Amino acid sequence: MFTVVAQKNLPDAKRYFEEHLIRNDYYAAEEIHPGQWIGLGAERLGLAAGQEVGCKPFEALCENQHPQTIERLTLRQNEKDNRRVFYDFTCSAPKSVSIFAVTLNDACLSG
Repeated sequence: MFTVVAQKNLPDAKRYFEEHLIRNDYYAAEEIHPGQWIGLGAERLGLAAGQEVGCKPFEALCENQHPQTIERLTLRQNEKDNRRVFYDFTCSAPKSVSIFAVTLNDACLSG
């Protein structure tokens, strides 16, 4: 399943960095796997593909600023608390796939 959620709250968006982008999140039991910049958009902003997501560039983007030059990125700035700060895209396997993976042991699926 693929879900998209628009984040409109700037303080929550900044908190998202600490809670989700510098660690692997829910499933990895304290493993550290920081988020990485990907795609042409990141490259156009001077953020190299595969480079670890840093706090300052992420917060600049949340503030609608170029991470290198701090110039405003969009021409129009919506009123306060009505601007979409970012979109959170999540790809999740159906429950049946998760059960299948657990039942067969993950090692069987990777080989």
